[in-house]
Amino acid sequence: MIKIKKNKLNINLLNNGAVSDIFYDQIKINQVSGNNLDGGLQNFYFRVQEKGQTRYFRLIDADNLTEVNYSNDLISWQGEKNGIFYRLNLYIGNRSWFWEANITSSTKFDKADLFFVQDLGLGEESFVSSNEAYASQYIDNFVSQLDKTIIVGSRQNQSQQGRNPYLQIGSFSDLSAFSTDAYQFFGKRYVTTGIPAAMENDRLPSVNLQNEANLIVLQKRFVSSESLSTKSIVFYSSFCSDAKGENDHLIFDQDDLRKEFRQLKDKKIEGRSKLKLLKRKTNLSFKPVETEDFTNDEINNIFPARLQEEEYHGRLLSFFTDQNDHVVTKYKEELQTRPTGNIILAGSDIVPGKAILATTQYMSGVFSSQTVFGNTNHNKFSSNLRGPLNFFKMQGMHIYLKSDKDYQLLSTPSLFVMSYNSSDWYYKLKNDVLKISADASAFDQSLHFKILSLTNKTYDLLITENIIMDSVEGQNSVDKIFSKDGRIFFYPGKKSLMKKFNKNLSFSTILPVMMIPKSLQAMNLSFLLKI
Repeated sequence: MIKIKKNKLNINLLNNGAVSDIFYDQIKINQVSGNNLDGGLQNFYFRVQEKGQTRYFRLIDADNLTEVNYSNDLISWQGEKNGIFYRLNLYIGNRSWFWEANITSSTKFDKADLFFVQDLGLGEESFVSSNEAYASQYIDNFVSQLDKTIIVGSRQNQSQQGRNPYLQIGSFSDLSAFSTDAYQFFGKRYVTTGIPAAMENDRLPSVNLQNEANLIVLQKRFVSSESLSTKSIVFYSSFCSDAKGENDHLIFDQDDLRKEFRQLKDKKIEGRSKLKLLKRKTNLSFKPVETEDFTNDEINNIFPARLQEEEYHGRLLSFFTDQNDHVVTKYKEELQTRPTGNIILAGSDIVPGKAILATTQYMSGVFSSQTVFGNTNHNKFSSNLRGPLNFFKMQGMHIYLKSDKDYQLLSTPSLFVMSYNSSDWYYKLKNDVLKISADASAFDQSLHFKILSLTNKTYDLLITENIIMDSVEGQNSVDKIFSKDGRIFFYPGKKSLMKKFNKNLSFSTILPVMMIPKSLQAMNLSFLLKI
């Protein structure tokens, strides 16, 4: 990670070219830290519409980038995707930063849109990262619209050491629409399709929605391919440490910001370095595997005894079984704004003060996350989810299924079954049904994972999990030992809180011999995690 510092403004640049974090002094501007697998929420999306077809891509994406250079005053990205060439310049001021986008196309199109996306935390890092939804719901947005000028001023109303941080986001170009919440941009079905809803809609809703996932998005429209190369598009962010009074006006003047931008752009840049881009060696596709809905007859065969059936517009949403299991359909998950999840606990006797192994599971293909033994802060084996839309695949356990060209994500299943100490994911594919089970043992402190093909087909799988062995992600607090019998032992790092409070604690993963060393080629597969 490259750390770029300009007075009190700090920008962390990942090796894959993405911006991980933006800090002003102790205040974290963005909400969720990026990583080298997913990149970050902060990005630019470019969409082209031609002859009824729509295609889009992210500008800050290692797969599209060709070169990244940086200094303390300027970061620049260059890339290409399907004949569309672009350059991004990020000019860094003392408390303001300016994005300049230049895009050209070798082919003609009917119209195109550029979306500037910035997630907001606006709080001390511990405050934001301990509960992103809590931090977000205290952010108040003031939207100023005059003709085609759209500016958003966002204020953190939860006091941060007696101050209320504020960020103003706008553009020097005409804009067509805006949104302020992740659900407006990504949509509820993102966990199923992997496609942001904004890419399928003509315009953003231009409604100030303030919920638990503050995400400012500004939309710029181009009416033709010729209009791309006429001039650059500039977006800005300007930070105020303490916004006094009500958030009912803009703090920064557009003319003053234009002047600052010109000064930064005219400044001679020295000492630039070239980033060695980190690209994935394995072809991972975050577009989920397509699953089908079960018919009523198929559901009857799997669950013949159903109780308390819930329906909506004649379609089954959920029900209970005679074994007290709760079953949710994919259709219901796509209607909800909160993800369906389950917490499972190992052991049979739950005594206050006695440490137990636990993990959190989500219907959207997160087979375990925040796996802990006892204390949920420093005895943490794996990371927890940082948002309801499953945008970050680095967090939690995910499984990818090999297709012709790449590995595709197993995301929202056809059915999700929750019980006291286990969960099942049923994926109805074209010619098969995959059943993935994650159980907590009643006899010892262990978790069991099983993957079953109901037609006994063989699949090539890739399983990922972000193992942290500490209270905070990204601290490199993992020591591991691999043994020949298929067991991997994970020990906490010497400086971790886990080592400090539980010096003898370790986690181990037991894999079947056929999974060594690649965790692939499995028909009916099982493995377990234990302490």
